[in-house]
Amino acid sequence: ATDAQPIVTGLNDWNVVTWLLPVPWPHSIENAHWFLNNTVSDGALAIELDGKFAGVVHLGLDGELGYWLDRYYHGKGYMTEAVGALLSAHFCAGGGTIIGGYILGNTASRNVQLKVGFRETHVQTKPSIPRGVDVEVMQMVLTAEDFAAANPLVIETDRLVLQPLQETDAPDLRRIVTIPDVGRMLLIFPPDWTEDAARAFTHTWRWKGDAMFRLAITRKGKDRLIGTIGIRRTPGEAEAAIFYFLDPAEAGNGFALEVLTALLPELARRFGPLPLVADVFTDNPPSARVLEKSGFIRTGTGMGTSAARLEPAPIWLYRLDPQLPEADR
Repeated sequence: ATDAQPIVTGLNDWNVVTWLLPVPWPHSIENAHWFLNNTVSDGALAIELDGKFAGVVHLGLDGELGYWLDRYYHGKGYMTEAVGALLSAHFCAGGGTIIGGYILGNTASRNVQLKVGFRETHVQTKPSIPRGVDVEVMQMVLTAEDFAAANPLVIETDRLVLQPLQETDAPDLRRIVTIPDVGRMLLIFPPDWTEDAARAFTHTWRWKGDAMFRLAITRKGKDRLIGTIGIRRTPGEAEAAIFYFLDPAEAGNGFALEVLTALLPELARRFGPLPLVADVFTDNPPSARVLEKSGFIRTGTGMGTSAARLEPAPIWLYRLDPQLPEADR
């Protein structure tokens, strides 16, 4: 409710409201309260900077994107950041195609949408409430694939690069996971896993903008894959599973901790506070130590299966909840 007056102030600026379609002009406190009472439940979010209201970003139940920013904050890239964060959360949760658009002449809004991956489709005439006339609107569309292409997931650490899997990674991928001491610590890779299966795997797990991907781990300046790290969020679940492996030849370098601690803040930046779970076979204490050093807490035990083991084996269960204070994790 405290956002009502800043909304009135922002939307009584003609340089802002002239580029919006359904907004009353002049904008009254009653209009702002109506918006807060009727639209927030439909996905509207306040944009705040240093605790101050700066604007609104809205992804409606119909999949249409809307936004505006107080003129004081224009030209600083804030709207691109806000829209990108909202769309990341949308696609992370398995959301579908988004509809956007801009009134012809609104170059700033056009640039925001192009930067996050929207494509222009066609011009349509729509009524503008503040102008009191019909205006021409360029309709835009954004798929998860286009969003992923415009927002590549590449992470560099001091010694390593994490980047989307490619078909060329298949030989090294197959080689590593079929090493007996590696495969038995993983879930899905049988000893006879083929290079054709590895190539298909690189396509299935390639970065698509949602919370199901694996990244290739390489040394800086080198192309050869030495491991992978990734997450999988099942539709309808609030949490995502995280998993990783490295070539045994790289043991002792601290790479596992390096890649995990690099990925965690990137997940938070793109997807918001996403709880993570992991499980580790109890005969793999080095992996357990990596999780614990990264802030995961052990929540219990269970039994797990591996395509490279003959029988189920005991596992430790771990969880990282970024919404908890660090001292309580």
